[in-house]
Amino acid sequence: MHEPVGGGAIEADLQHARAALRAREQPLLPLVISVAGPQGDEVYFKVKPTTLLQKIFDAYANRKGVAGDSLRFLFKGSRVDGEQTCADIGLEDDDQLKAENAQDAVAARDE
Repeated sequence: MHEPVGGGAIEADLQHARAALRAREQPLLPLVISVAGPQGDEVYFKVKPTTLLQKIFDAYANRKGVAGDSLRFLFKGSRVDGEQTCADIGLEDDDQLKAENAQDAVAARDE
């Protein structure tokens, strides 16, 4: 038998919808995450899975007394966007984001 055209995409959408439904049924327990700075220091945050990453980025920059746009944030080696939520990128309790100076990131990329 042949799979109908688009069947894989429909199955993926169905799995995504099921996962979203399960997530809504579970209570939104807070996560404790950390942000490791360029010098290795760590700042801890208690957040909900629905928290926008931009809120964490802004709080970290404020605590460090630096401009938010002077930093880039990574999770598991990949840059993350402030419009994503903790759940969007799969952040779990005790996970860590990495903050790096934006200038250092550009210099490393250009090497």
